[in-house]
Amino acid sequence: MVYNMENEWKQEVNMTKSAMIRARMDPHLKEEAESILEELGISTTQALT
Repeated sequence: MVYNMENEWKQEVNMTKSAMIRARMDPHLKEEAESILEELGISTTQALT
């Protein structure tokens, strides 16, 4: 990722290609979200990346 500001200052940041995300949510909400994502043809992981 490169940040380019008006004064032409640049900083390059190398980010890792993987990270773990954990979240607690209502099981019903999770099922609804997974159902919608399935209709869209994408996985939960694809939706987050």
